[in-house]
Amino acid sequence: MIFEKIGLVKKPEYFGGNSWELPTDIDLVSKASEELEKRLLDAGWGDDTYSLVTSFSEALINAIV
Repeated sequence: MIFEKIGLVKKPEYFGGNSWELPTDIDLVSKASEELEKRLLDAGWGDDTYSLVTSFSEALINAIV
C-alpha cells in the first residue's frame, strides 16, 4: 500500500470505460457498487438507483463466491 501512495506501484484501473473486467476479489464489490451508483446518479436514474445497485452487488457477490 505504501508503494501505491508514493507512486512506485501503479494501482489498476478497474472501472475505466464501459466494460469492466474484474478479478475475483470480494473486496472489489463495494468499490464496483459505488462506481455504478455514481454513474447511475450522473445519468439521472434517481429513485431506481438503490435497487439497481443492490441487485448488481448481489449478482457480483454470487459470481465471485
